[in-house]
Amino acid sequence: MTHSISASAHSFSLRAVSRRWTLGAALALTAAFGFAANAAHAEDLDDIKARGVLTIGTEGVYAPYTYHDEKGRLTGYDVEVGRAIAKKLGVEAKFVETPWDALIAGIDAKRYDIGINQIGLSPERLAKYDFTKPYVSIKGVLLVRSDNEKIKGFEDLKGVRMAQPNVPVKVVATTKEGIDVAIPVRKGNPKLLAALNQALDELRAEGVLKALSIKFLGIDVSTK
Repeated sequence: MTHSISASAHSFSLRAVSRRWTLGAALALTAAFGFAANAAHAEDLDDIKARGVLTIGTEGVYAPYTYHDEKGRLTGYDVEVGRAIAKKLGVEAKFVETPWDALIAGIDAKRYDIGINQIGLSPERLAKYDFTKPYVSIKGVLLVRSDNEKIKGFEDLKGVRMAQPNVPVKVVATTKEGIDVAIPVRKGNPKLLAALNQALDELRAEGVLKALSIKFLGIDVSTK
């Protein structure tokens, strides 16, 4: 079953979806060179094991997925998933906070090993990176006041002002297409990709992903 997540409750919006899950022409132009550039580097898992640290790129400003709590500690669903994965690999997690616009490019520049920041799958990204199995599957939902009977679906939004009111609301429509979020890995790293997938499988089977999802999002988005 594909789960839905409320925009107003969890900072999820169609605009945010658009900026995270559309990569643009830059990747298309560089995709052809990706394999040649990455084929020469050593298997990243060996380096990670040797230094005992998995470096992870993330924004740190996209609650509830990656943010700083009242004590200034970096946390959030994605951050804690990253920490859990590193533990499964037997290493420490080190986060590198990076603006979204430079986040994925930082993987190519080897500023960090992987990126965990609600990075959705797209044809452009799949052409340049290998991706783990999804660890989040969500749909966008349309919320209206609970007493609103005029808006029944997305087609009724033309000319309507939108906001995130702190009033009783109800779900009137859900996007047809779901969005899968996964972890990008530089191509040419089958051992690292397999290790990440195994970690995610174990965390899902143990209920860790579900528990973290409910803690930070209020619902389980770890499975379809």
